[in-house]
Formats: sequence, structure tokens, C-alpha cells
Amino acid sequence: MKCVVKTICGLILLLMALLTLGCAGGSEAGNPIPIVPVIGDATGDDDDITGGECTYIQTLGTAEIISITPAPAETYNCPNNPVEVVFDFTPENPIDESDNDKGQRMTVGAGMNPSLDLITAKGIAVGNVYICIRNDIETGTCTPWIFTFPNIDLSDYDEYCY
Repeated sequence: MKCVVKTICGLILLLMALLTLGCAGGSEAGNPIPIVPVIGDATGDDDDITGGECTYIQTLGTAEIISITPAPAETYNCPNNPVEVVFDFTPENPIDESDNDKGQRMTVGAGMNPSLDLITAKGIAVGNVYICIRNDIETGTCTPWIFTFPNIDLSDYDEYCY
């Protein structure tokens, strides 16, 4: 069955590519038709790698905590008293500034808003400034940018979330 699903998904992707090329002029308009390899499948298997291997460019800077407010219920939250922690990133070198530096959320796990208990236990407060690294994607199709805080250990977030 898995083989049939992969074959059908592959045929659908090929058909979509051909239709897109046809709408854009394709080879009749003098444009060569590129051959693009499709990696992965749409079976939803847990052992499949989504996005492939990605590499990031790191930019060192600081993050200032701008606000800590109750997290909106419709966002991805820790179940126990979630808060939205918003920060502004400032790169060490001003030439490395990005449109993505302001109004970022500090998250835990797979992107959850953290528990207020975790934020309190770690001493995170509005106005505090922390060393931060902005990781901008260089290759692959993973998350475009990720912020990390090397001096704040958030790995125990589950003890506070659940």
C-alpha cells in the first residue's frame, strides 16, 4: 500500500509541475523545462525526514524581552498557564540586521508558548537582555530562522508545561 501511495503522490506532483510549466509558457515559449528532483513522500510516516538536512548561518547578538503577556488561547501553548514572551533581537554587527529581528516570540519544544512558571523559574523578565543567536537558513527547507539563547537552559520546559 505504501508503494501505491508514493507512486500516486509522485504522479500528482509530476502532473502539477507539468501544468505549472504549461501555464508559464514551458518549452513552447523558448524556456527550457527544468527537471526538478522530488525528495521525500506524502505518506506521513514518522520515520520520514521532512525538509531534509538544513544548514544555518549564525548571527550573534542580544535579545531584549519586550513583553510577557497571557498567551492567546488559539496559539500553540503549554497547557499550564502559558505566556507569550516577545523579544527584539539586535545583531552584534548592525550590517546583519534583518526584518525578522523585532517582535519575535520565545518558544519551547516544537514552538509552544512557555509556562509562566518556567519563565519565572528562569528569571526571565521584561527589560532583561540576553545573549542570543539568530540562525538564518542557508540550505534546505526547514524553519527559515530560529533564535536560540545559549545562556538560558529551557530544556526542562516539560516539567513546567504539564
